[in-house]
Amino acid sequence: MAAVTLRVGDDVQRLFSTFPDGWPGRALLLLRLVAAAPLLCRSVDFLGSFVLGPVIAVDMVALVSGILIALGFCTPLGAFLQLALEAWLALRSDHLFADHLILAAIGLSLCMLGPGAWSVDARLFGRRRIELR
Repeated sequence: MAAVTLRVGDDVQRLFSTFPDGWPGRALLLLRLVAAAPLLCRSVDFLGSFVLGPVIAVDMVALVSGILIALGFCTPLGAFLQLALEAWLALRSDHLFADHLILAAIGLSLCMLGPGAWSVDARLFGRRRIELR
């Protein structure tokens, strides 16, 4: 009798290009941490002093995006939030324009590349083989 092979996670796999491990996976982990650091640093002020105002939305988006990217959970969504936030801040800002554009480019890169093997997404949605005999 022939073995039947089922592939789990094919629908979710379409969201990510691959889940590379080894040196490419380490590079994606480093890219995720570099992308999350400024977002989390920006939201530290929000956590320290909860003040209602127009800035609260920016700080909340930065906090959520930073956490998602750092953990590697829903990475394309977190990276898109970073891209949108940094592009909006770049258009609004009269100084440090290049910094926002660089962070937006990092967010775009993470949207296209995916989270890598060392992420929650890889644990939840990575390719698995189930062989039934």
